[in-house]
Amino acid sequence: MKRLACYTELLCLVALSALTTETKVNAVNPSVERSVGGRNVLQNEGNFQAAITYKRRLTCSGSILSSDMVLTSASCVQDLDLSHIKVRCGSKIFKTGGQVRSVIEILLHPLYQKDEHMNNIALLKLKRAFNLTSTSINGIKLPKENQKYEFPSFLFIYGWGISSLNVNGTLSKHLRVSKYKVYSHSKCLRYLSGNDKQNDSTAICVGDRSKHFDICNDDSGGPAVNQNQVQYGVISHGGKCFPENVVILTNIVPHLSWIRNVLRPGK
Repeated sequence: MKRLACYTELLCLVALSALTTETKVNAVNPSVERSVGGRNVLQNEGNFQAAITYKRRLTCSGSILSSDMVLTSASCVQDLDLSHIKVRCGSKIFKTGGQVRSVIEILLHPLYQKDEHMNNIALLKLKRAFNLTSTSINGIKLPKENQKYEFPSFLFIYGWGISSLNVNGTLSKHLRVSKYKVYSHSKCLRYLSGNDKQNDSTAICVGDRSKHFDICNDDSGGPAVNQNQVQYGVISHGGKCFPENVVILTNIVPHLSWIRNVLRPGK
């Protein structure tokens, strides 16, 4: 009986020790689990997001402009073979669900400069149109041309590659969103000065001052929108390639005429 009692007491002590240890581990930084990498999007949020895969691997993101046209970055698709590109929309999981379409044409911006990432946007013409009557797919809203507007102070970036700086860059299975501060144009030019990848007066620099978030290459081409879901930027590049985890966006406002001419030729 004494042996049984001692054994039982020992098990209780071990269990109590394990419980105490677990509590301490989780209490080191209780806010991390809630903040790192943004948050999963809600059911009817980010329905304009497109996952662009190449040979079944997520290679970048995009946004739906119309039923058969997707906006992305030129640097993402410039060297890809059309026959291996697929675009998936209407699913928060980039590997499954939603609608999948093939691409029949890649339209790079005519002034795109590969070495400097200037005018880094492109349009993908789909072989078959998406069904936009689905509640899970919506076209993105664009700013109005020739209208004075106040550039937003913050932009929201959607993607599957948004990751914590404290982990090893694993892709999220679920679409996520993070909020980024828009830096002033003068501050953005300071980040770009001396950088041979981009020296573009139309670039937008955004960043997370808490340094909790980073943007992975797989999110290149993805949309940056304001709180009303109007797209102002396309992810060009950024994250660990830049100091203080600055993300570089291509400002789409100067390119609205080109985008709309492609969407509605002759009008």
